[in-house]
Amino acid sequence: MGSVDHAHRGPISLFATTVLTSLIAPGRRRCNLAYEDRIAELRAQVDRMTSRQLLDQEQVEHKLDQILRRQTVPWSSVQTR
Repeated sequence: MGSVDHAHRGPISLFATTVLTSLIAPGRRRCNLAYEDRIAELRAQVDRMTSRQLLDQEQVEHKLDQILRRQTVPWSSVQTR
């Protein structure tokens, strides 16, 4: 009860399915292209953020190295009072 025999739909049903598919396909293709474009944008953004983070990390390490070199005082130059 309630089952439909899809094998015997006939040529009109096949035509309707073909027409509907041809109407839906371009919209689906546009959607896929927009989705792929958005993914590419996000990947580029992640790449830029990663590059900035690496650059910031290198700058911090360089500054820390400078500070450590300034704070290292040879014992022979320490004057006693």
